[in-house]
Amino acid sequence: RNVVVTGGEPLLQQRALGEFVRSLHAADPSYRFEVETNGTLTPEPAMVNAVSQWNVSPKTDNSANRPERREVPAALAALRDTGRAYFKFVVVEPADIDEVRRPVERSSLPAASVPLMPQGPPPTRRRPCPPACTHTCLLYTSPTPRDLSTSRMTSSACKKKAYPNG
Repeated sequence: RNVVVTGGEPLLQQRALGEFVRSLHAADPSYRFEVETNGTLTPEPAMVNAVSQWNVSPKTDNSANRPERREVPAALAALRDTGRAYFKFVVVEPADIDEVRRPVERSSLPAASVPLMPQGPPPTRRRPCPPACTHTCLLYTSPTPRDLSTSRMTSSACKKKAYPNG
């Protein structure tokens, strides 16, 4: 049995969530818990021990959140240190690939735990995530992910492939 906790920011409700997890474990120890978080809050020790997998989706500039609210290095490091976290970044435009490097490098996130996800276009947007960016996302999410810090696929290279005529 797998329970995924998501919606809003679950770590804002850590005490209640901890009680929920403990009660389900008491009823059936085979429960497995995943928590989806934006990575801006540090999990309490009881939560760290109770959660099987952390699905962290740090926000980038494309989210319109202010930088100081979307990147909290101490929280990312605490989640990294669980050894059970994946850090998924949404890529909308070529520049997002370069922006992802900052928190990955600052928090020493392991490349194997950093998938990139191309965002599909909202109904009001004319162009989806460019094919070259989508290709780059797939490279970093492949069975042998590439390290973003040593990548030659910069936003300018991605943009040139995505929009060869400007």
